[in-house]
Order: sequence, then C-alpha cells, then structure tokens
Amino acid sequence: MKNIIQALKVTTLAIILSFGISYVYAWTAPTATPPGGNVSAPINTSATAQYKDGAIGFGGLIRGYANAIFDGNVGIGTTAPGSKLEVVGDVISKGTSWTLRTSAIEGWVSVTYGNGLFVAVSNTGLGNRVMTSPDGIIWTSRVSAANNTWRSVTYGNGLFVAVA
Repeated sequence: MKNIIQALKVTTLAIILSFGISYVYAWTAPTATPPGGNVSAPINTSATAQYKDGAIGFGGLIRGYANAIFDGNVGIGTTAPGSKLEVVGDVISKGTSWTLRTSAIEGWVSVTYGNGLFVAVSNTGLGNRVMTSPDGIIWTSRVSAANNTWRSVTYGNGLFVAVA
C-alpha cells in the first residue's frame, strides 16, 4: 500500500511538472528590443493595431475612454472635415433616418417657431433672406423687406422680429 501511495505522488508530481514546463516553453521570448525582432513597436510609433485596457490619448488629438472623445473637427467619410462634425453619406440615428435637405441660399443664422410657423433668416442672398415653413421640412422663400445682414429672429406677443 505504501508503494502505491508513493507511486501516485511521483506520478502526480510528474504530471504537474510536465504541464508547467510546456506552459513555460509556449511563451516566446523577444528576439530583440522593440521594435525589432518579434515584438511590435511601441503604441506611439507603431502602425500595428494595438489595444489596451483603460483610457488612452494621442498628442491631445484623440482621447479614448468608454466612449471616444475627439478634440477639433471630426469627419466620417471625409479626410478634411470643415466643422465639428462632418458626415459624407447617409446618417441614421437611434432608428431615425435623416434626409439630406438643401436650403435656397447659404448663410442661415437663426430660426424660430411661433404661431404654427418656422421662420429662418440669412445673412446672405438677394431678396430671399427670409424663409418660412409650417413643418420644418418644406420651406418657402419670402421676399425680405431689405437685403440686411440678418443676425437673429424671434417670436413674441404675436410678432416675428428679425435683427440686422
């Protein structure tokens, strides 16, 4: 009986050692210091995709946490975004599909809603610096009183008032 227990101890030790040795030999040591050999370059100089746990930042341009936070302009589908967010292509948000709309002229600076009507004013254009819409989708150009550089529009006490 004593011999059987001794044999079991030796067999158990042999199995544990064989697993331990194969685990150690499964790891491959670096053949040179990074970025040489079989090791990727550090994340700040590498073109290799690398991932890490926790937050990471790149030169004050990109900070990543649970969500990405971008400083400056961000472009999707463009390499040279001209505003905080520029998307080239279709946009879908929370199941709502946005349809691209174009305005009659550029330079819209203010919009307000009152008495069932949206009114927008522009700071450019000739005679069409005011537009109205009952639903915010279909807009109609209106002849403005003057080609002023309109800055803002508001509604109150039954009147729309624009400021140049």
